[in-house]
Amino acid sequence: MSDVPAGWQPDPENPGGLRYWDGSQWTEHRQAAPAPAPPPPPAPGYPPPGAAPYGAPPAYGAPPPYGAAPGYGQPGTPFVPTGAPVSNNSGCLKWGLIALGVVIVFTIIGAGCLVFVGKNAVDSLAKTFGEAKTSDYSAAITSCTSNGSSSVSVNGTIKNKRSRRQAYRIEVRVTADNAVVGVGTAYPGQLASEETQPFSTSVFGTVPEGVTPVCQISEVDYTI
Repeated sequence: MSDVPAGWQPDPENPGGLRYWDGSQWTEHRQAAPAPAPPPPPAPGYPPPGAAPYGAPPAYGAPPPYGAAPGYGQPGTPFVPTGAPVSNNSGCLKWGLIALGVVIVFTIIGAGCLVFVGKNAVDSLAKTFGEAKTSDYSAAITSCTSNGSSSVSVNGTIKNKRSRRQAYRIEVRVTADNAVVGVGTAYPGQLASEETQPFSTSVFGTVPEGVTPVCQISEVDYTI
């Protein structure tokens, strides 16, 4: 039938009915056989009553042929499957909102933890470096001896009064006749809580003959 133009043709599978031929193959568009006796077939070259012209696709809304009841399978009647699943996105939306809420809660908790950890890190850093509080240690000079005119030997002790191990940096200043001879630094190392350690340093500078140098602890700092 490749030479037959598109249009409604007798249905080869349903005698008395019509089926739409699109010019190359049969489509699924069918028309039931009319209840009363069909009118005489139209002259060749003309489409049957109610059918689309040859070569034109069936139009939705076109009236069915005379005697045919409108219904499923006819051109112009939208296909509405019964029992088709209805899309419902309310469940996805609900779970999406729950997931978003969980993410927000964990974000807030994580931010709080970062603030807490950061504050503790800053506090710990402040206790590790910088000038030590006088309540965290006790230090004293035990000897201050001049080695001629070249240097002064300084000895002393320091006690760690903190509740944890701590190392200190001790700065000692030496004067003679109210003039500064020099400054020395001692690192006694790590001290356990309530532990006392000796320290010593040499301060290079000139002490006038017959003058007794004076040694003082000028600064104590926290170190690692």
